[in-house]
Amino acid sequence: MEPNYDFIMNAGSGGKKSFLSGNSQKQRIIIVLGIATILIVVAIIASNIIGASSKTASNNLIDLAAYQSELKRIIAIGAEKSRDAGVKSKAVTAKYVLESDYQASIKLMNARGIKPPQDFATRYSSKTLDTQLDEADKSNNFDSEYTTLYNEKLTNYKAKLSEVYPSLNPNEQAVLKQQNNNAKILLGEPLEEQTN
Repeated sequence: MEPNYDFIMNAGSGGKKSFLSGNSQKQRIIIVLGIATILIVVAIIASNIIGASSKTASNNLIDLAAYQSELKRIIAIGAEKSRDAGVKSKAVTAKYVLESDYQASIKLMNARGIKPPQDFATRYSSKTLDTQLDEADKSNNFDSEYTTLYNEKLTNYKAKLSEVYPSLNPNEQAVLKQQNNNAKILLGEPLEEQTN
């Protein structure tokens, strides 16, 4: 018995057929339209998810910069009113570092085309805190009260940075990592060792 090599000579007649080839033209149009509709729906859903994620990140950046704005104001009070040279020095250093952090956050907002909302500057302001510092100043207890407040606010700042960090893109995250390191330095905490 001789081997059958017809499959080589008639290669076009045997092979796989396209899933559209056996259907009528009307059926092929319906199938293509169905696939196109599914792809459009998937694209719309993906776009909405990405848009929501981007909006969350933008809102987080606004909130962070608003917190930094108030933190700068509080730190400036310490730089102005502190009587202890060590506390005053810490406050002056923190004032410049936080101004730099704030400007970096504003740059991130500008890169995203974000305009600060009306409540931006007052979102975290506290009359109670101002009263507390005024009373401490009048009772010659400003430095102690301010130091406690300084540590509390910078610790909260680190928590705010950690909260915002995951919602941002890698370039923005690098900026927040630096801001977190700045907060650690201001609090006298050790920085994490970087591994290669």
